[in-house]
Amino acid sequence: MTRNGKIARLPKAIRDELNQRLEDGQLGVRLVDWLNMLPEVQTVLTEQFDGRAINEVNLSEWKAGGYLDWQARREMLADTQELIEEAQDLKAGTNGPLAEQLGAIVAGRYAQLLNRWNGVVDEAFTKQLKGLRMLCQDVAVLRRGELAVGDQALRAERLALDKKQFDNAMRCTEAKALEYCLDESKEFPEVADTFRQGFALLKEYKEGKKKNGDYLAKKQAERAAEWERRNKEFAEQQRLEDEARERERQEQQAKIDARKARWMAAHPGQDPQAGKWWAWRPEEETRQE
Repeated sequence: MTRNGKIARLPKAIRDELNQRLEDGQLGVRLVDWLNMLPEVQTVLTEQFDGRAINEVNLSEWKAGGYLDWQARREMLADTQELIEEAQDLKAGTNGPLAEQLGAIVAGRYAQLLNRWNGVVDEAFTKQLKGLRMLCQDVAVLRRGELAVGDQALRAERLALDKKQFDNAMRCTEAKALEYCLDESKEFPEVADTFRQGFALLKEYKEGKKKNGDYLAKKQAERAAEWERRNKEFAEQQRLEDEARERERQEQQAKIDARKARWMAAHPGQDPQAGKWWAWRPEEETRQE
């Protein structure tokens, strides 16, 4: 549902923060004061509402509309996550394809219905048969989905087998190439001896007797150090940004409180909301006097 009130026209970041503050139970008066002091809010109010400030009525309307929508969206996301987790638990606890077992259950219901059937096609029998037919169609859709997933798994296994066969063929080709090189280098003992050493070294690597342990460990340590450095930089940046945002929030709140206090001191006994204290210009009031 599209909303067009004052608060609904504010930027999403401000609306989200307002909703969170409402969720935390902050007072409406302080929230109205906080909103009216924000530069982004003042810009929207000036451009779209002739500079009329947000009041507690606007906030009450938002609480009965946009705020409830925000809560509903959060609940929907939470429910969706819960359904995903339940589906994962169900899949883990099911022995075999779920749709296949559901099909067996529906088939059993068909058998039970026919076993109790007296041969008369009455309204009750037709109603039960229609319900089973609908269930059967739904189970068939689920079954097709499981078969599609099974086909994907089969294709993955086939690709893995093809890769294994290709690797074996490559090893045979490499062995033949090395054998050819040795045969061609018989006239050059030094070259032939180098090839033999290469064969022996390759065999040691394949059997796990020799590893590039030091080299790989060094590279892994370098990557781990670089990753840790980046994580620390990111964490430090996040910390500084959080501190800056908190300082800005506190400064804004302090300005709000100070300005309101000045207004109340200059206008004792008057209602701050009725007097629109946020629009007060002390210098203009001084000139008028």
